[in-house]
Amino acid sequence: AVRHFCARLAGEVPPRTPWRPLIEAAAEEAASVDPEDRSLAPQVEQILEAAVTLLAKVGAVGLTHRALAEEAGVPLAATTYYFASLEEILEGAFKRVYDALARE
Repeated sequence: AVRHFCARLAGEVPPRTPWRPLIEAAAEEAASVDPEDRSLAPQVEQILEAAVTLLAKVGAVGLTHRALAEEAGVPLAATTYYFASLEEILEGAFKRVYDALARE
């Protein structure tokens, strides 16, 4: 640490990077991602599959973020990262079932 401090005083080590602008830029970029692009993640598929399974097993009343995460085998945070609400998950699950029925 002392060696680093002396090197910094001598101008050999650049000053620390200001992180706030970098973090704000990353947050803006993440917010600008189209929700359709996020659906490409494998965890989204797992969550929607689990939603369909849970709807069949326990109905919409039993559909919770925790139950979805457990059924899908994903971290609990993944359900809120990819979907803004349970309604959005239900919509995705119903669309998945509708698409499967339309193909038949």
